[in-house]
Amino acid sequence: MGALAKTLFLTLHHGFQAIGRAVGQLASIALGVGLFLASISAVLAASMCAAVGVVKLTGGGAFVIFLLFWVFVALIGWYVAPHVQPKIRQALRALLHDD
Repeated sequence: MGALAKTLFLTLHHGFQAIGRAVGQLASIALGVGLFLASISAVLAASMCAAVGVVKLTGGGAFVIFLLFWVFVALIGWYVAPHVQPKIRQALRALLHDD
């Protein structure tokens, strides 16, 4: 009975370790996706707020909001991408680094 119990506990231990590694990897991937989506949603929200604000000041319509929204997204992407992209790449690499 002692050898059987030892084998059973060792099997359970290795099984729980495998489950823990899988859950940890999934959590790391979820954090990486969240990091990526947070920056995208921040750009979209800021562009929408700026477009609506400019249209309220100028009195334009829905088409002007749509046009300004994409202009602001393009300008933010053009200005921010060279500065932010290496940082995001480094953060994702550090987050997904497997020890």
